[in-house]
Amino acid sequence: MFRRYFTKLYRYALSFTKEEEIAEELVMDVMLSLWLKKGDIVVKDDLSPYG
Repeated sequence: MFRRYFTKLYRYALSFTKEEEIAEELVMDVMLSLWLKKGDIVVKDDLSPYG
């Protein structure tokens, strides 16, 4: 998931923050949160439209 979505999320965050370091930190925080909650997350739909 990290490899697949990091770049897209980074670009999205960068479009708002306009600062590379902040955008990277935001995406890393999101990815870490997802990793820590991986056992609690239930995906009911296909994520491919988001990729």
